[in-house]
Amino acid sequence: YNKLIKLKRLNKIKNNENGIIFFVSMPRSGTGYISRSLEEGLNLANLNSFYGFKDSWFPQHAVFPFPEYLSNENLFDMHNGIVTSHATATELNLWSIDHITDRLIINLRDPRQSIISWAHYMNYLRSTGNYGALIEYQIPDGYFFLSLNDQIQWQIDNYFLKVNIDWINNWIIARDSKDFLSEILFMNYELLSDNPNKYFNKI
Repeated sequence: YNKLIKLKRLNKIKNNENGIIFFVSMPRSGTGYISRSLEEGLNLANLNSFYGFKDSWFPQHAVFPFPEYLSNENLFDMHNGIVTSHATATELNLWSIDHITDRLIINLRDPRQSIISWAHYMNYLRSTGNYGALIEYQIPDGYFFLSLNDQIQWQIDNYFLKVNIDWINNWIIARDSKDFLSEILFMNYELLSDNPNKYFNKI
């Protein structure tokens, strides 16, 4: 099936189309900015609702369900559009992704930098009353009574740092796995920050 997707991609390219751009990014690494830039710059449809990615209780339940349209008796053409997520390289996700696309972009950021952004983001969620997200991100009782430095230390010791190191490591393992057929282009936030033109040209 992944070989069929590769043929669909070639057909899209012959028609001067992009096909699916599958963009998977670490939290707090410019995900929204990059995906909107690709969407607007290449005039791509946002396909997130079509593929139904679930991002709750990250990373344990950041899941791409198996695409329902694959059960249809008719073969669908590859869509033109962008799919954006924080998906983890779990066995379920890798299996589903191999049925959606033949290539994807994995966007990374140094976790030591993203953890600072994450700590500020948690306080933003609190100030805007987004308590559902805070529950999903497993903030403990008393967290917001801590100083910002202690909040960052808690994230280092208990959650965000380990989650993101594992996230990066598992995508590297996926790239080297003979069972995962899609090609991976690794990108990073630091290049985006230093040279955005080079970043987008590389994509």
